[in-house]
Amino acid sequence: MADLILAPASYSPAPTAKSSLRSLYERMLSPVAVVNSQITPYASSAIHLVRAEGEAAIAGLVMAWIEERGIADVRGVPVDGAAAGILAMCSLWLSKNPDGLSVDARNLSAALTGICFYRNYSKMKRVVTEAPAKDASINVSGDDRIAEIMQQFVDEAA
Repeated sequence: MADLILAPASYSPAPTAKSSLRSLYERMLSPVAVVNSQITPYASSAIHLVRAEGEAAIAGLVMAWIEERGIADVRGVPVDGAAAGILAMCSLWLSKNPDGLSVDARNLSAALTGICFYRNYSKMKRVVTEAPAKDASINVSGDDRIAEIMQQFVDEAA
């Protein structure tokens, strides 16, 4: 009876073929071995610069297209800010591969963060300058003041 329940020590299940999607996922997460090449640091830097600038240009074009259609803010949440946060988390998640998708996610996150602050600067400035403390006799701590300003910013966006 015990032989039916316990597998012998030499038993190993038959290997299953990996799907192409699974192998792509594993390649994205695995570190890339850097080969000692003859490329100079200047050429490598130029390649990274072109890559980052291209990604920023694409992010700017996509956000211009989204804003042109009036959907840059969904329920008071800036689409570019939300996408920047998601891409920042993806950059951390994919960080095992230093020259792979982690770099792309980080570049896009930085570009979208800049776009978000550019689009919302006047709103944030107005909230900060027009929002004096409700009662001057109450000592409001810095954290409470920041929370109050952010709440006003969200209320105005909605």
